[in-house]
Amino acid sequence: MKTNMKCNTIRVTLVAAAVLATCLFGSAANAQSNASNQPVVVLNNEPVFQGSFTLLHATRWGKAMLPAGEYRLRIESTQNPITVFIEDAKSGKAVAMVVPFVREASRKGNSALLIGTRGKQRVVHSFRIAELREVLISDPPLARGHATEEARQTEDVPVLVAKK
Repeated sequence: MKTNMKCNTIRVTLVAAAVLATCLFGSAANAQSNASNQPVVVLNNEPVFQGSFTLLHATRWGKAMLPAGEYRLRIESTQNPITVFIEDAKSGKAVAMVVPFVREASRKGNSALLIGTRGKQRVVHSFRIAELREVLISDPPLARGHATEEARQTEDVPVLVAKK
């Protein structure tokens, strides 16, 4: 009988500890996601941003090398980590998924990919999204002009916003 009571006491204690841990970690995660004061937008599984762009030259973006061509991109949510999904505009095939390192507020300029060069390679260092008032930075040294002298030779590739 005492063994049965001990087992029940241990079970109740474990369940109570699990419930308490869930509440504590759930509150911490919620506080962390709202601590950035960034708007969190999710609209009925529709992307919060969609657009298209054309690259005239092969360009690296994050770990992906994008050949010259037409592309579509979308952002599903503004929650961290924000992710940019890129697909070939003609085939609709997914070609890359980019998770930028830095996210900053921006109030100037149209939506555009900001491209610099590293050696002879073109690199998307930032993605300015006017509609979300943010800049997503994939290559901070190149974006800040600290990488090389070539970083000053930047190019803006317009991102055409998809109509909803």
